[in-house]
Amino acid sequence: MIAINFKAKFANLVATGKKTQTIRQTNRFKVGDTLQLYTGQRTKACRKLGEAVVTEVIPVSICYDGVSFTICDGFFFPSNEGTNNFAKKDGFKDFQEMKAFFVAQYGDLPFEGYLIQWELKKGGE
Repeated sequence: MIAINFKAKFANLVATGKKTQTIRQTNRFKVGDTLQLYTGQRTKACRKLGEAVVTEVIPVSICYDGVSFTICDGFFFPSNEGTNNFAKKDGFKDFQEMKAFFVAQYGDLPFEGYLIQWELKKGGE
């Protein structure tokens, strides 16, 4: 099992199943892995949000002009509408807010990382 920590702003979205993906800088995940989802790890406010199973692991780049996904040997760039929908699935208001978060968290773009998607286990089992 792999534990993943989420910022408080995303905790309720993760716990309710509205956020079923995350973007991480390193890849320590593979399809089929069991995830333990937390917020506030290493603090007194630590709370388990649930358990999930990884369904997808995809290399992703976040740039000033959009998001690209590595699909086999090529890249896929969603439209502006698709980029905003992608950002909303990740818990942001829109792609502008997502870019601002990644710049604040990791520095200048482009950000290279991995999109991890999952399905929540029923009852947090």
